[in-house]
Amino acid sequence: MLLLRRIIFYCLVVLYFIVCPVLLLFALGYTINPLTREVEQTGLIHLSTIPAGASVYLEHSRFVQKTPTNINELHPGQYHVTLDLPGYRTWGKQVAVSPGKATAFDKILLIPKDLSPSIFMAGTFRQLRPLTGTDFILTAQDVNLGSFQLHNWKTNKHFPLADHSSAWYGFPVLSVFHEDDSKVFILYGGGLWERKYLFVDMKGDVPVISDITKLFSKDPLLIKWDPASSNDLFPVYANYIDRIDVGTSAFYPRYLEDVKGCGFHNNKIFLVSNENVFTKYDHEKTKPESFLENKRMDTSALGKNVFFNIMIYPDDLVFLQGEDGRLITNSAPYQLMDKGVLGIKYHERSKSLLVWTAGAVFSAKFVAGQSGIKEWKFRQVYQGGEDIKQCFWALDASYVIVNDNDKIYVFETEPVSGFHGEALVSVKKGSLIFYSNETGCVYFLDEAGQFRKIQLIPKENIVEQLLNKDE
Repeated sequence: MLLLRRIIFYCLVVLYFIVCPVLLLFALGYTINPLTREVEQTGLIHLSTIPAGASVYLEHSRFVQKTPTNINELHPGQYHVTLDLPGYRTWGKQVAVSPGKATAFDKILLIPKDLSPSIFMAGTFRQLRPLTGTDFILTAQDVNLGSFQLHNWKTNKHFPLADHSSAWYGFPVLSVFHEDDSKVFILYGGGLWERKYLFVDMKGDVPVISDITKLFSKDPLLIKWDPASSNDLFPVYANYIDRIDVGTSAFYPRYLEDVKGCGFHNNKIFLVSNENVFTKYDHEKTKPESFLENKRMDTSALGKNVFFNIMIYPDDLVFLQGEDGRLITNSAPYQLMDKGVLGIKYHERSKSLLVWTAGAVFSAKFVAGQSGIKEWKFRQVYQGGEDIKQCFWALDASYVIVNDNDKIYVFETEPVSGFHGEALVSVKKGSLIFYSNETGCVYFLDEAGQFRKIQLIPKENIVEQLLNKDE
């Protein structure tokens, strides 16, 4: 009996020393590869979708759980992952799994098979102009001001800029000037021998139109202003800037001279001179201060005879976009692109930058490089574009919506495994679009000129996104 007990005891000891390491290795993510019969550390794939509840297929096998879920204990290698949700386009991608790492696909946006664009405003329209940073979209059915309408995408209210009784009803509009986040805009037009500038104030219940033509000495190259002080206008000419005080009808000729670039932010004027000196003022030109005093920055990249739009963002970020498309900033590598940039957008929450040219879209983050110095690291989101006009952040900078060659696309901004984009709809030739993160809708003119919208992000996910933003 004693011998039997000893045998059992030694067997248990041997079993312990065999099983425990195996269990420990398993707990640490190691298993035996059935093909190579070698011990390997496994990885996992994380999947979450909008909307949730998609079936998951790994290669040709259906996974038991639906999104959101993790697929654990995967041996290193390539796997084809497919997501399927009734009523939505199938999502599929070749995914690389690395030992000891998680490959995460968070907030995968599933696109409905039937987008079913709804009518936002009845009628046919010639053009659409989003007034970026406001609640309004501007449309026109023809060139006359009487056909121009403002649409509030938050309240779904629509009203004309000028009714039949207005003196401006038949005024032909040639161009529109607007600054992001500003509740005023300027219309330029009129007859061939009587051009006029109209100041449109949207701060009240109805837009108020004022003729400010007499305050312009001549036609400017640009009209700039600070959204924080919209009564101060700054017509831009070659090498100098005038100032107009709309409230008092005061005109200040050649208010700022030797100007190579300018920007306006929080009641400050930001200037770069022809000698590449950076100075900021208040609107009264008192208390001049230097800015962009960065010894590592090579100001020769500014070149000569190029005008720059200076953009001020949170986190002490300054961007200079040249009229030739070069993009320069106050942080490494300083000259981000030497030509072709059509637009940029900064996403404060994710500290991400969106940059686009006519043929490509890039996202960038400000991260530490190998030397430990922070610099902008770019990733291409989309290439092969034909005529990219606009880009919009979506889903907390997880996606970008692109208006390219009269078609709307949506792309992942940080593709883990190759570019992944979806075509949505075609739009009226040459037309602009608008996307609202608050409604999750894309607003556009269809090929027939009808004003439509698509609910791209489900409403319940929009509410969740806004709640997370407020935390």
